[in-house]
Amino acid sequence: MSGPGALYEEEVSSYWISGILGAVALLFLALEVQRSMMVPLSPPAGLFPGMFLLFLALALVFRRLTISITNEGVSVTYTLFRYDVAWDDIVDLAVDERSAFWYRGYGVRIARGGDGWVLVFSTIGPARVTLVLKERWFSHFVFSTRRPDEVVKLVRERMSKESE
Repeated sequence: MSGPGALYEEEVSSYWISGILGAVALLFLALEVQRSMMVPLSPPAGLFPGMFLLFLALALVFRRLTISITNEGVSVTYTLFRYDVAWDDIVDLAVDERSAFWYRGYGVRIARGGDGWVLVFSTIGPARVTLVLKERWFSHFVFSTRRPDEVVKLVRERMSKESE
């Protein structure tokens, strides 16, 4: 859904999440170096390198969230994860005032809300926008943005054009 015809594009960097995951990856690398110097009572040989690679991959996966608003709808990509919403699937939207802890943290989350399932693409810091969806498996789609008021205004304008 993104490209030259985009009405709005934004990249939200997730340095905090990537930094934390990268630090954990380095911890496992250090543990592997220490393990390799130990006597036979050390953990299994592939454990720490495997954990290092896992957390390094996670740090890279969660480094960037991209929002694209086009003539077709809203598309949000969290590196490997992407969710597209067509204009006729959006019922309402608002700036999300909830704490990220309501969604049980940051990253890609699936939470149970009062009126259905909620898909969340959240980073540490920026505000979030909630799209209320109709006839979708998720009743709400929540994503982080540095300019929530601008996103809400643009989507409302586009929704009013679609309803005419």
